[in-house]
Amino acid sequence: MKTKLMIFTTTMLLLHFPLAAKGLYEGEEATQCYKPPVDVHLLNNCFSAAEEKSNRKLDALIHNTSEKIKKTVLGSSNYKDPDAPPLGEVYSQRFLKAQILWKQYKNELCLAVAGEIPEDSLTYYQSLEQCQINLNKRHMEEIEAMGFDSDE
Repeated sequence: MKTKLMIFTTTMLLLHFPLAAKGLYEGEEATQCYKPPVDVHLLNNCFSAAEEKSNRKLDALIHNTSEKIKKTVLGSSNYKDPDAPPLGEVYSQRFLKAQILWKQYKNELCLAVAGEIPEDSLTYYQSLEQCQINLNKRHMEEIEAMGFDSDE
């Protein structure tokens, strides 16, 4: 009975995964890039340009946040050791390491999401790039929620 329930649950999850992942490869960029007349070459350029812009914006936010952390998080990372690095420097290094790990996660997740579409399909790379753009936007919101405003 447990095996049948597990197979049924797994099957239901697999059947619903495309519906759950659908939100990761839909977005305003897709709406803009798919405006008629649709030209495959222009379509690829449209998504690539949008992804590059999104990546640059995320990288700038990461850089600015790292610098803000260094400037605003004061104190020693170890009060017993006078030679310990400043707390802001330690925080910033950990933040930057987390961003590298997050980018690896983003890449793997989007490959999985785009994997729902055959790789030789015309929409495979657009879906992959839209997923990356969407995750970048959500991640930028997370970073901004840390409270290190870049405009101060």
